[in-house]
Amino acid sequence: MTLDHEATIIPTAEQERPADPRPAWERVAYVWLAREVDTGRPVDPTALAAEVSVAPGFARDLVRVLRVERDRDPALVARQS
Repeated sequence: MTLDHEATIIPTAEQERPADPRPAWERVAYVWLAREVDTGRPVDPTALAAEVSVAPGFARDLVRVLRVERDRDPALVARQS
């Protein structure tokens, strides 16, 4: 009996890495800041999750925390152009 080497190839860690090497929280936070804080356009966490390749629940929870922190900190406002 011979093994089918093609069927037993295990992906390496490099092959499984996301295209964007930044941590998941950073990818979500940067998009949220650019859209919701800087331009005032509300972010849909589910769509954001798909866009930056994170779990929807993670994006939803992080966006919720970011919004609460922005509401608590009056110094965090949109940049004026």
